[in-house]
Amino acid sequence: MEKKMTSILDNIRKDRKISDYGGRGIGRRIKISSSQKGRYVSYRTPIREQPNSIALDATIRNYLKNTIYNKTEIDFPIHFNRYDLMDKIYEYRAPLALFFVLDSSASMHYVIKQMTDVILSLHREGYRKRDKIALIIFRGKEAVVLQKPTVNFKTAVNKLKKIEGKSYTPMAAGLKKVSELIRVEKLKDRNIIPIVFICSDCGANISVKHPDLIAQIETDYSLITNELKELTKKLSKQKIHMVVLEPKKSYATHALGVHTYS
Repeated sequence: MEKKMTSILDNIRKDRKISDYGGRGIGRRIKISSSQKGRYVSYRTPIREQPNSIALDATIRNYLKNTIYNKTEIDFPIHFNRYDLMDKIYEYRAPLALFFVLDSSASMHYVIKQMTDVILSLHREGYRKRDKIALIIFRGKEAVVLQKPTVNFKTAVNKLKKIEGKSYTPMAAGLKKVSELIRVEKLKDRNIIPIVFICSDCGANISVKHPDLIAQIETDYSLITNELKELTKKLSKQKIHMVVLEPKKSYATHALGVHTYS
């Protein structure tokens, strides 16, 4: 599982994003254009009346072009007007935010313990690249934020080791909780790249829309399925990467905790 996780993250890091100034960033990290931080790569006409950071080289070239167009002589010292000013565009490699949404129902108890090894395998590169990790568990009838986004992977793992399994699988509550957490994190850094890992046997049987419902028959599970589809569509529209990790079980326990219609 560790190799698969690393491979997934590498594919996302190697992705390329066309920035708003028409350049293209390629590399181990998705490169984002910014007006405030990173490496100076290009310039543009200021969006606001006052530029955030003046691109002096581009401003001088623009001044010379405008001066020669209007007259033949250049006056010294040079006086720029607002039509000469050009704004810097920076480019930086955006960090990843890894959101682990973990099924902590009784049937997933041993799988949760294995997830600590997976997270630790990502620790070295995550620390070097300043990636963040967040943990959300769903069990019983609710989802709980076990660890808010942090760069300290070991703290998150230590909290995960203390988890005990409970009955029921409120997956919808887990998806809703991660959506809220991503929204808050985006307010802090709008360029952060969220990746959601859902680790579950996919036996969802608790609804958020219908809190008194405990799925037992096929129509109950249909309601929960439709609710999950709505939540995943919302996450998809926000261009959030999602990966579902469904553990393999032995023949003797493959149906443990999972209803026929789920």
